[in-house]
Amino acid sequence: MAIAYGSLLFTGSLHIEDEIKQGLIWHEMTGFSSLKYLPSIISIIISIICYRFIIKALRNKLPELFATKGYFAYVVIIISLVAFPILNLLDEYFRINWG
Repeated sequence: MAIAYGSLLFTGSLHIEDEIKQGLIWHEMTGFSSLKYLPSIISIIISIICYRFIIKALRNKLPELFATKGYFAYVVIIISLVAFPILNLLDEYFRINWG
């Protein structure tokens, strides 16, 4: 979702991901424009809930990760930069076909 909306913000074109495509299909089937955004909103809410659980578990299990304010942000940025190419590769080769 971040890639899709980031593409819209920075390039002006919307990168179609599963949630956006599903919302467009629901909109075409029913005519309700609010259904265009429903899968994206649900995905964002689920992501936020999962993120909160992960942060809470990390605070309990690895308190030294949060000892200094900048350390956690640094670790997240580095892990994200390493993980994005791997996740994109996995997404291309092991995509779930919902259709």
